[in-house]
Amino acid sequence: MSNLQKVLDAYKNGDLIIVTDDANREDEGDLMVLAEKATPEKVAFMVRHTTGILCVAMTAERARTFRLPLMVEENQDSKKTAFTVSVDYKVGLTTGVSATERSNTVRALADTAVTHADFIRPGHIFPLIADAGGLQARGGHTEAGVALSHLVGAQPVCLLSEIVNEDGSMARGASLTAFAQQHSIPMISVEELKGIAAPPPTAQSSFEFAWAQLPLRTGLWSIATYPGLRQREHAVIAFGDAGKAPMIRIHSECFTGDVVHSQRCDCGEQLEKSISLIQSHGHGYIIYLRDHEGRGIGLTEKIKAYQLQDAGMDTIDANLHLGHEIDARDWSDAVAIVTALGVKK
Repeated sequence: MSNLQKVLDAYKNGDLIIVTDDANREDEGDLMVLAEKATPEKVAFMVRHTTGILCVAMTAERARTFRLPLMVEENQDSKKTAFTVSVDYKVGLTTGVSATERSNTVRALADTAVTHADFIRPGHIFPLIADAGGLQARGGHTEAGVALSHLVGAQPVCLLSEIVNEDGSMARGASLTAFAQQHSIPMISVEELKGIAAPPPTAQSSFEFAWAQLPLRTGLWSIATYPGLRQREHAVIAFGDAGKAPMIRIHSECFTGDVVHSQRCDCGEQLEKSISLIQSHGHGYIIYLRDHEGRGIGLTEKIKAYQLQDAGMDTIDANLHLGHEIDARDWSDAVAIVTALGVKK
């Protein structure tokens, strides 16, 4: 039996495995186990032999289902590890930190019958969101855990934590190999998994919008919200006959343009024109992304950029001077909303 098959069989059976990343990345090994088969005994073993920070890798769709926004709006981690807010599972909860309670939380994150209301925040388990492009887009342990879960036909949820030596230093190289041999744990590298992992399956959404009527001056619309990954609820407004192909406007929040009609931009005019065009068409949606203020830098930073523009800079130079990207907006929530709306074209 090949080493790859040993790893896949062990992972599918709920046994621990070790996944290593590249020497020029973190050069570390993570203990991993299929989340749905995480037992108190396996969690206790992981706590003893790792940093003790137990993370659960999952897809963005699952994070949205559980209303788990990213821990911070601006990720400054060098590897861009996408931590969400931490959680504990409510059932049987006392302190949330015991091996039993942490394993309960891990398994709940893999349980399709569990809802966002079944968790408290913050907690003692740290979910991580895998890159939608999988291992080919980001060769991290997060993506490896989700890829392994797909490979064995399980829910794409994986418990993982970084292995340490007895002195608390990170286990690498020979010490990592010795640990794997001592405990008879099969080991594989991210690079090996890249060669066999299929592209992540197309995202599916089970989100149900809760619509309410929204009378505008120009006609009767409906409104609902969608939980974003950056601690914002996005607004979606809909008009017309759902039997007709919809027209869609994805609109970036702009307080100065949309609300007070600033002359610095034409955002408010674009929003009003979108409403008019969709009503003339007969059916459509406006997706209002509420974490896009100032091209994603927020209102305070946008006002700072205005100050620099008043002194002679253009928008791009002002953003760069403040240490921001030219455009810091993330469009993944917009894609998720379009998917949830069932729009194909």
